[in-house]
Amino acid sequence: MNKNSIGLDRKSFRARLDNLLHPSRHIEVSQQLKGRTKNINEMLDAFETPGAHPFIWGARGIGKTSVGHTACQVHNDLVELVSVVACGKKTNFRSLLQDIVNDAAERNPSILKGIKFKGQIKIAGITLAGETADMLTVNESITPNQASALVRHAIQPSDIDKSPCVIVDEFDRLESDDTFQSIADMLGSGLIANR
Repeated sequence: MNKNSIGLDRKSFRARLDNLLHPSRHIEVSQQLKGRTKNINEMLDAFETPGAHPFIWGARGIGKTSVGHTACQVHNDLVELVSVVACGKKTNFRSLLQDIVNDAAERNPSILKGIKFKGQIKIAGITLAGETADMLTVNESITPNQASALVRHAIQPSDIDKSPCVIVDEFDRLESDDTFQSIADMLGSGLIANR
């Protein structure tokens, strides 16, 4: 088997390299995020301020997502990362919330335990009834206030002493002014209660 200059076979070398250098995915370990101490401390300020919603904005590829993930990891005594979603050009307010709910439920299935929906419909004299459990579908006409209540009450960290953290990646890909406005209205409607 061929060894490289540091004495590792190709598979071992790639595994070691991938652990240290991974440009196609975000960084979560503070030791790998160089030169961002100030940004991480600014995130701490936001985490400790009731009602604050930190936004990291900048050019593509400069490490915004890595700062968010790393800040959650470094300050995991205060926050718990409950959802990570990415926006696309077609993302609207409802689909963004649905993605947040779905990801949060996948990370912590217990958040939707006990949520049940029942319904029935009568067609041609036949009544069809059904029930779904442990799932949540965001209504197309959800308002920013309803969205705020949904996130505040349904998407909670597993540790009640921590604040939930949601990372919305690729925010700059949103094209709808209505979506931007609905997100701003939701954040302004008291999404985070004072602890």
